[in-house]
Amino acid sequence: MKLWPFLIIVIIGMTSCHSTETESMDAGEQVKEDTVVPDDSSTEKILGYFAESSRLAWQKPGKVLDYFGDIHGKVIADIGAGSGFFTLLIPARGAKVIAVDIDASALATIDELINLPNYDATLRKQIDMRLAKPDNPLLDPDEVDGILIVNTIAYLPDRLQYLKHLRRALKPNGTILIVDYKMKRIPLSVPRGERVPLFQIEDDLYTAGYTGITVDECVLDYQYIIRAHNPGNL
Repeated sequence: MKLWPFLIIVIIGMTSCHSTETESMDAGEQVKEDTVVPDDSSTEKILGYFAESSRLAWQKPGKVLDYFGDIHGKVIADIGAGSGFFTLLIPARGAKVIAVDIDASALATIDELINLPNYDATLRKQIDMRLAKPDNPLLDPDEVDGILIVNTIAYLPDRLQYLKHLRRALKPNGTILIVDYKMKRIPLSVPRGERVPLFQIEDDLYTAGYTGITVDECVLDYQYIIRAHNPGNL
């Protein structure tokens, strides 16, 4: 009987971290473990010269992009692209990427990086950049197949309205991925005031009309991943 407390702790520890579905999904919408993606050496090659390459260890960009599934031939908008951490990687999966940011200097940094000799010229052609407004990404209706928002959602002045703008830009059945920091203690200098609780993002996505909303709090140690879809019929 003395083993029972230990066993309970072990069982709780084994089951506490899991993906959750806030709405039922078809099996075909699940992330497939055998999705064909570039291997780690490809990612290292692309970001190996990049100033933020140490971010690879905790951001796990390959794991994040896996949530889109196969994006070959598709168009992905990287909202809040910054200095291009994800923008540089997306073309390696055969997709075109629109790097969206409100900071012209950030887009200039991306332009500088993709014109370095060690960035593949073929990938360079798949990158567009767009200077947006704080309250509007300036994407055209049905312009993109997927939307990625990493470490940016907390800085949107009107999050709900912005998500509605994005839904207009997202093709029917298109996917939006939102990655942001968990509220727990993490070894990164991100104030809690600059993080958004997971449930608030879920609520906003529902209100904005997205469906198929799923949550993963396990793949990344310091962040959650939310995936949702645009059902169309705006």
